[in-house]
Amino acid sequence: MGDRGLQFPEIVSEEVNQKVSFCMMDFLAGLFDSLYLNQSQQIIQVCAIESAGDVLVPGLPHLMTRPASALVAGTVGHGLLQEDMHVESTCHIGVVIFPCLFALAQKNKVSGRKFLQSVNLGYQAMAKLGMVIVTPENSRSFRPLGLAGPVGASLAAAYMLDLTVDQACNAVNIASNTAAGLNRWPIDGGAEVYLHAGLAAQNAVLSVLLA
Repeated sequence: MGDRGLQFPEIVSEEVNQKVSFCMMDFLAGLFDSLYLNQSQQIIQVCAIESAGDVLVPGLPHLMTRPASALVAGTVGHGLLQEDMHVESTCHIGVVIFPCLFALAQKNKVSGRKFLQSVNLGYQAMAKLGMVIVTPENSRSFRPLGLAGPVGASLAAAYMLDLTVDQACNAVNIASNTAAGLNRWPIDGGAEVYLHAGLAAQNAVLSVLLA
């Protein structure tokens, strides 16, 4: 079992492929629209200086490490708070899944079909997990995407990179220990809300690399 890769049904519906592609374009549109916001410029400047590497963030000329690329893309992409959201789990999903997969796919050979499948898996995993663990009570204190995001994104990345089942379990286990994000921003007006997606994506990347 440890040497066998994750099994996931092939995407056979063109409707699903189109929906995944639409979600990706929606994420990129939000990221591009948010590049010049104050919080975006701050995270870009910090990571461009402190985390120089060999991976790009869409729309930016800076080369960063894979975790930093995911952190920046997730934070910037969440800048308008207008991206897709799965209602039943109350999770913004694309701003966690896409930054994680974009960061990792640049250093690995991944077909377009495999990428779309990985996104589909990440959306399903994050939505289903959120529906189980996110309740009206805990969402008053914790950000839903911060709870479900690292696990969903790490599972998607594990599939994309053809990790074994044991490695994928390790990645999900590590990612589950990074779940975080306080939901105080609507009350206190804090700007940490933008970091929640980026931190979830970054933690997923780190979890997969460690696994």
